[in-house]
Amino acid sequence: AYRNEFRNLQVQNQFLIQGPAGVTTTSVILNAASAHSMGVEAELQWVPVKNLNLAMSGTLMEAKYDSYRNVPAPANYTGLLDYTGNDIPYAPSWKLTGLVSYDLDLGSAGTLSPQATLIWSDGFFLTDTNTVLDRQNSFAKLDLRLGWRSADDRFSVEGFVNNVTN
Repeated sequence: AYRNEFRNLQVQNQFLIQGPAGVTTTSVILNAASAHSMGVEAELQWVPVKNLNLAMSGTLMEAKYDSYRNVPAPANYTGLLDYTGNDIPYAPSWKLTGLVSYDLDLGSAGTLSPQATLIWSDGFFLTDTNTVLDRQNSFAKLDLRLGWRSADDRFSVEGFVNNVTN
């Protein structure tokens, strides 16, 4: 379990700017004043039979701005906005991970290790504005990996495919 308190937090934001040549963006560092994140993480690793590795982890988290005022409005809008109470971007409430791997002993030819990792993430916001337009919906992602290492552990090779299902 944890709780992090952030004071004088600096946040990088992108803003649209209308100029003579058209619309462009600029990156600006703003003072978000204060924020917190708190949650619980749990992890389990298990080897039910020789060479079979199973792992699971789960995270329950809340990450919010406690004070984030006077944010310049995006292009085509005027005034200052208040993001106090908004979720911090890229912070899902839930995240679950499962992993299975097996070390196949090839004798003098080394060891072959296939691995599959499944990640499920709850939805989260991509920007500080927390609007429906910048929300990433929940998703699952499957990553596959195949590794080989020599019997004397001097050499190894790995290949992987991330996000196999999409």
